[in-house]
Amino acid sequence: MNSNISHDDVVARLDQAVSLVLQYTPEPFAEESIRDLVCGMRPTIAPDLADSDLEELLLTLINRHRVEVEVGTVLRTDDYEPWLVNAKQSIDWSRWLAYKTYLAGSSGMGLKVLDRLDESTDAILDLAGDPTREGSWARRGLVLGDVQSGKTATYLGLLNKAIDCGYRIVIVLAGNTESLRQQTQERVDSGIIGRDSSTLLQRPGVKVQSRHIGVGTVNPDLPPAFGMTTVTKDFTRSSDEGTNFGVRAAENSPWVFVLKKNRSVLGALLSWLNKQVGPDLGHDSDMRVHAPR
Repeated sequence: MNSNISHDDVVARLDQAVSLVLQYTPEPFAEESIRDLVCGMRPTIAPDLADSDLEELLLTLINRHRVEVEVGTVLRTDDYEPWLVNAKQSIDWSRWLAYKTYLAGSSGMGLKVLDRLDESTDAILDLAGDPTREGSWARRGLVLGDVQSGKTATYLGLLNKAIDCGYRIVIVLAGNTESLRQQTQERVDSGIIGRDSSTLLQRPGVKVQSRHIGVGTVNPDLPPAFGMTTVTKDFTRSSDEGTNFGVRAAENSPWVFVLKKNRSVLGALLSWLNKQVGPDLGHDSDMRVHAPR
Protein backbone atom coordinates (compact mmCIF):
# COMPACT_ATOMS: atom_id res chain seq x y z
CA MET A 1 0.00 0.00 0.00
CA ASN A 2 1.34 3.43 -0.91
CA SER A 3 2.47 5.05 2.34
CA ASN A 4 1.15 8.40 1.14
CA ILE A 5 -2.41 7.04 0.92
CA SER A 6 -4.26 6.47 4.17
CA HIS A 7 -6.15 3.30 4.99
CA ASP A 8 -9.48 5.14 4.91
CA ASP A 9 -8.68 6.56 1.47
CA VAL A 10 -7.95 3.07 0.11
CA VAL A 11 -11.24 1.73 1.45
CA ALA A 12 -13.08 4.75 0.07
CA ARG A 13 -11.52 4.26 -3.39
CA LEU A 14 -12.52 0.60 -3.50
CA ASP A 15 -16.01 1.48 -2.26
CA GLN A 16 -16.37 4.20 -4.91
CA ALA A 17 -15.11 1.96 -7.74
CA VAL A 18 -17.48 -0.89 -6.89
CA SER A 19 -20.45 1.45 -6.40
CA LEU A 20 -19.78 3.08 -9.78
CA VAL A 21 -19.82 -0.26 -11.59
CA LEU A 22 -23.00 -1.36 -9.79
CA GLN A 23 -24.69 1.90 -10.72
CA TYR A 24 -24.50 0.91 -14.39
CA THR A 25 -25.11 -2.82 -13.91
CA PRO A 26 -28.61 -4.22 -14.51
CA GLU A 27 -30.24 -5.43 -11.30
CA PRO A 28 -30.67 -7.64 -9.39
CA PHE A 29 -27.41 -7.53 -7.48
CA ALA A 30 -26.83 -10.90 -5.85
CA GLU A 31 -24.53 -10.99 -2.84
CA GLU A 32 -22.06 -13.22 -4.64
CA SER A 33 -21.83 -10.87 -7.63
CA ILE A 34 -20.91 -7.97 -5.32
CA ARG A 35 -18.35 -10.12 -3.55
CA ASP A 36 -16.79 -11.23 -6.86
CA LEU A 37 -16.61 -7.61 -8.03
CA VAL A 38 -14.85 -6.45 -4.85
CA CYS A 39 -12.37 -9.32 -4.90
CA GLY A 40 -11.67 -8.68 -8.58
CA MET A 41 -10.84 -5.01 -7.98
CA ARG A 42 -8.87 -5.60 -4.78
CA PRO A 43 -5.51 -6.52 -6.41
CA THR A 44 -5.47 -3.27 -8.41
CA ILE A 45 -6.97 -0.76 -5.98
CA ALA A 46 -6.24 -2.21 -2.54
CA PRO A 47 -3.72 -5.09 -2.73
CA ASP A 48 -2.60 -4.68 0.88
CA LEU A 49 -6.07 -4.29 2.42
CA ALA A 50 -6.52 -6.65 5.37
CA ASP A 51 -9.09 -9.44 5.01
CA SER A 52 -11.02 -8.13 8.03
CA ASP A 53 -11.28 -4.67 6.44
CA LEU A 54 -12.35 -6.24 3.17
CA GLU A 55 -15.15 -8.18 4.90
CA GLU A 56 -16.35 -5.03 6.65
CA LEU A 57 -16.47 -3.18 3.33
CA LEU A 58 -18.30 -6.11 1.74
CA LEU A 59 -21.03 -5.99 4.40
CA THR A 60 -21.43 -2.26 3.81
CA LEU A 61 -21.68 -2.67 0.04
CA ILE A 62 -24.08 -5.61 0.26
CA ASN A 63 -26.31 -3.69 2.67
CA ARG A 64 -26.28 -0.67 0.37
CA HIS A 65 -26.68 -2.30 -3.05
CA ARG A 66 -28.12 -5.79 -2.79
CA VAL A 67 -31.70 -5.74 -4.03
CA GLU A 68 -32.22 -9.39 -4.91
CA VAL A 69 -34.81 -10.53 -2.38
CA GLU A 70 -36.66 -13.83 -2.40
CA VAL A 71 -40.41 -13.48 -2.63
CA GLY A 72 -42.05 -14.81 0.53
CA THR A 73 -44.91 -17.29 0.67
CA VAL A 74 -48.28 -15.77 1.56
CA LEU A 75 -51.26 -17.65 2.99
CA ARG A 76 -54.32 -15.41 2.84
CA THR A 77 -57.37 -15.84 5.04
CA ASP A 78 -60.91 -15.54 3.72
CA ASP A 79 -61.37 -12.09 5.30
CA TYR A 80 -58.33 -10.56 3.53
CA GLU A 81 -59.26 -7.51 1.45
CA PRO A 82 -56.66 -5.51 -0.52
CA TRP A 83 -56.90 -1.86 0.54
CA LEU A 84 -53.59 -0.02 0.21
CA VAL A 85 -53.68 0.66 -3.55
CA ASN A 86 -56.93 2.62 -3.25
CA ALA A 87 -55.93 4.40 -0.03
CA LYS A 88 -52.30 5.23 -0.81
CA GLN A 89 -52.85 8.60 -2.50
CA SER A 90 -54.84 9.97 0.45
CA ILE A 91 -52.29 9.04 3.16
CA ASP A 92 -49.68 11.45 4.52
CA TRP A 93 -46.49 9.37 4.42
CA SER A 94 -44.42 11.85 6.47
CA ARG A 95 -42.96 9.26 8.83
CA TRP A 96 -42.02 6.83 6.07
CA LEU A 97 -40.41 9.61 4.02
CA ALA A 98 -38.43 10.80 7.06
CA TYR A 99 -37.23 7.24 7.71
CA LYS A 100 -36.37 6.70 4.04
CA THR A 101 -34.31 9.91 4.03
CA TYR A 102 -32.64 8.87 7.29
CA LEU A 103 -31.66 5.49 5.81
CA ALA A 104 -30.18 7.12 2.72
CA GLY A 105 -28.06 9.44 4.85
CA SER A 106 -27.06 7.25 7.80
CA SER A 107 -26.30 3.99 6.00
CA GLY A 108 -25.74 5.20 2.46
CA MET A 109 -28.46 2.83 1.29
CA GLY A 110 -28.81 3.07 -2.48
CA LEU A 111 -31.95 4.29 -4.25
CA LYS A 112 -32.67 0.88 -5.79
CA VAL A 113 -32.49 -0.78 -2.37
CA LEU A 114 -34.78 1.88 -0.90
CA ASP A 115 -37.24 1.39 -3.75
CA ARG A 116 -37.27 -2.36 -3.14
CA LEU A 117 -37.78 -1.74 0.61
CA ASP A 118 -40.69 0.55 -0.28
CA GLU A 119 -42.27 -2.17 -2.42
CA SER A 120 -41.84 -4.98 0.12
CA THR A 121 -43.16 -2.97 3.07
CA ASP A 122 -46.17 -1.88 0.98
CA ALA A 123 -46.94 -5.53 0.29
CA ILE A 124 -46.69 -6.46 3.99
CA LEU A 125 -48.76 -3.46 5.07
CA ASP A 126 -51.50 -4.36 2.61
CA LEU A 127 -51.59 -7.88 4.08
CA ALA A 128 -51.74 -6.50 7.63
CA GLY A 129 -55.12 -4.87 7.01
CA ASP A 130 -56.73 -1.44 6.90
CA PRO A 131 -56.55 0.15 10.39
CA THR A 132 -59.70 2.18 9.69
CA ARG A 133 -61.71 -0.98 9.06
CA GLU A 134 -64.34 -1.92 11.65
CA GLY A 135 -63.99 -5.14 13.62
CA SER A 136 -60.99 -7.19 14.67
CA TRP A 137 -58.60 -9.52 12.86
CA ALA A 138 -55.22 -11.16 13.24
CA ARG A 139 -52.24 -11.33 10.92
CA ARG A 140 -48.89 -13.06 11.37
CA GLY A 141 -45.69 -12.81 9.38
CA LEU A 142 -42.01 -13.66 9.57
CA VAL A 143 -38.88 -11.84 8.37
CA LEU A 144 -35.72 -13.93 7.83
CA GLY A 145 -32.29 -12.67 6.84
CA ASP A 146 -28.55 -12.87 7.33
CA VAL A 147 -26.46 -10.26 9.12
CA GLN A 148 -26.75 -6.86 7.41
CA SER A 149 -29.56 -8.13 5.17
CA GLY A 150 -32.07 -5.41 6.03
CA LYS A 151 -34.26 -6.98 8.74
CA THR A 152 -34.20 -3.90 10.97
CA ALA A 153 -34.87 -1.52 8.08
CA THR A 154 -37.79 -3.71 7.02
CA TYR A 155 -39.61 -3.80 10.35
CA LEU A 156 -38.93 -0.13 11.16
CA GLY A 157 -40.00 0.91 7.67
CA LEU A 158 -43.17 -1.16 8.04
CA LEU A 159 -43.96 0.38 11.42
CA ASN A 160 -43.48 3.92 10.13
CA LYS A 161 -45.88 3.20 7.27
CA ALA A 162 -48.35 1.54 9.65
CA ILE A 163 -48.35 4.66 11.84
CA ASP A 164 -48.78 6.91 8.80
CA CYS A 165 -51.90 5.05 7.73
CA GLY A 166 -53.50 4.95 11.17
CA TYR A 167 -52.17 2.20 13.42
CA ARG A 168 -52.06 3.72 16.89
CA ILE A 169 -50.43 1.17 19.22
CA VAL A 170 -47.09 -0.43 18.33
CA ILE A 171 -45.66 -3.22 20.47
CA VAL A 172 -42.15 -4.50 19.71
CA LEU A 173 -41.14 -7.66 21.57
CA ALA A 174 -37.36 -7.53 21.72
CA GLY A 175 -35.99 -10.76 23.14
CA ASN A 176 -35.72 -12.06 26.70
CA THR A 177 -32.86 -9.93 28.05
CA GLU A 178 -32.62 -6.27 28.96
CA SER A 179 -29.56 -5.80 26.75
CA LEU A 180 -31.49 -6.95 23.67
CA ARG A 181 -34.42 -4.74 24.64
CA GLN A 182 -32.16 -1.71 25.07
CA GLN A 183 -30.51 -2.35 21.69
CA THR A 184 -33.91 -2.50 19.99
CA GLN A 185 -35.11 0.58 21.90
CA GLU A 186 -32.17 2.56 20.53
CA ARG A 187 -33.15 1.53 16.98
CA VAL A 188 -36.79 2.47 17.60
CA ASP A 189 -35.71 5.82 19.11
CA SER A 190 -33.79 6.64 15.92
CA GLY A 191 -36.10 5.07 13.37
CA ILE A 192 -39.58 5.90 14.74
CA ILE A 193 -39.70 8.19 17.77
CA GLY A 194 -36.92 10.57 16.73
CA ARG A 195 -35.77 11.33 20.27
CA ASP A 196 -33.01 9.89 22.43
CA SER A 197 -34.91 8.21 25.26
CA SER A 198 -31.72 7.85 27.33
CA THR A 199 -31.89 11.62 27.94
CA LEU A 200 -35.40 11.38 29.38
CA LEU A 201 -34.30 9.90 32.71
CA GLN A 202 -35.25 12.45 35.34
CA ARG A 203 -32.65 13.31 37.98
CA PRO A 204 -33.30 15.47 41.06
CA GLY A 205 -32.43 19.09 40.34
CA VAL A 206 -31.42 18.40 36.72
CA LYS A 207 -33.48 19.66 33.79
CA VAL A 208 -33.31 17.09 31.03
CA GLN A 209 -33.69 18.11 27.39
CA SER A 210 -35.12 15.72 24.79
CA ARG A 211 -32.44 15.36 22.09
CA HIS A 212 -33.60 14.79 18.52
CA ILE A 213 -31.95 11.88 16.72
CA GLY A 214 -32.60 9.83 13.59
CA VAL A 215 -35.90 10.70 11.93
CA GLY A 216 -36.23 13.59 14.39
CA THR A 217 -33.27 15.32 12.77
CA VAL A 218 -34.68 14.71 9.29
CA ASN A 219 -38.08 16.19 10.17
CA PRO A 220 -38.29 17.85 13.61
CA ASP A 221 -41.95 18.68 12.88
CA LEU A 222 -43.11 15.07 12.81
CA PRO A 223 -46.22 14.54 14.99
CA PRO A 224 -45.11 13.26 18.40
CA ALA A 225 -44.81 9.56 19.09
CA PHE A 226 -45.36 8.58 22.71
CA GLY A 227 -42.52 6.28 23.71
CA MET A 228 -43.88 4.23 26.60
CA THR A 229 -40.45 2.71 27.29
CA THR A 230 -36.93 4.12 27.25
CA VAL A 231 -33.38 2.84 26.91
CA THR A 232 -33.19 2.78 30.72
CA LYS A 233 -36.64 1.44 31.58
CA ASP A 234 -38.96 -1.33 30.39
CA PHE A 235 -42.73 -1.12 30.94
CA THR A 236 -43.48 -2.51 34.41
CA ARG A 237 -46.35 -2.63 36.86
CA SER A 238 -45.14 0.63 38.38
CA SER A 239 -45.14 2.18 34.90
CA ASP A 240 -48.79 1.18 34.47
CA GLU A 241 -49.83 2.36 37.92
CA GLY A 242 -47.95 5.64 37.50
CA THR A 243 -49.52 6.43 34.12
CA ASN A 244 -52.54 8.70 34.42
CA PHE A 245 -53.28 9.14 30.74
CA GLY A 246 -54.45 7.04 27.84
CA VAL A 247 -55.28 6.79 24.17
CA ARG A 248 -58.10 9.02 22.94
CA ALA A 249 -59.88 8.94 19.60
CA ALA A 250 -59.08 12.59 18.92
CA GLU A 251 -55.32 11.93 19.09
CA ASN A 252 -53.41 10.75 16.03
CA SER A 253 -50.05 10.10 17.69
CA PRO A 254 -48.80 6.52 18.09
CA TRP A 255 -47.97 4.81 21.39
CA VAL A 256 -44.79 2.76 21.10
CA PHE A 257 -43.66 0.01 23.49
CA VAL A 258 -40.35 -1.88 23.30
CA LEU A 259 -40.65 -4.80 25.72
CA LYS A 260 -38.90 -7.92 26.91
CA LYS A 261 -40.71 -11.24 26.50
CA ASN A 262 -41.30 -11.38 30.23
CA ARG A 263 -44.45 -12.43 32.12
CA SER A 264 -44.58 -9.46 34.50
CA VAL A 265 -43.81 -6.94 31.74
CA LEU A 266 -46.48 -8.35 29.43
CA GLY A 267 -48.92 -8.45 32.36
CA ALA A 268 -48.36 -4.74 33.00
CA LEU A 269 -48.92 -4.03 29.31
CA LEU A 270 -52.16 -6.04 29.29
CA SER A 271 -53.38 -4.08 32.33
CA TRP A 272 -52.65 -0.78 30.55
CA LEU A 273 -54.32 -1.92 27.33
CA ASN A 274 -57.48 -2.98 29.19
CA LYS A 275 -57.77 0.56 30.53
CA GLN A 276 -57.82 1.93 26.98
CA VAL A 277 -60.97 0.13 25.91
CA GLY A 278 -63.95 2.48 25.87
CA PRO A 279 -66.09 4.83 23.81
CA ASP A 280 -63.30 7.42 23.46
CA LEU A 281 -60.76 4.98 22.06
CA GLY A 282 -62.09 4.74 18.52
CA HIS A 283 -60.52 1.95 16.48
CA ASP A 284 -58.50 -0.38 18.66
CA SER A 285 -56.18 -1.61 15.91
CA ASP A 286 -52.62 -2.45 16.88
CA MET A 287 -49.60 -4.04 15.27
CA ARG A 288 -47.35 -6.46 17.13
CA VAL A 289 -43.90 -6.98 15.68
CA HIS A 290 -41.25 -9.39 16.95
CA ALA A 291 -37.94 -7.61 16.46
CA PRO A 292 -35.15 -9.78 15.04
CA ARG A 293 -32.40 -10.64 17.48
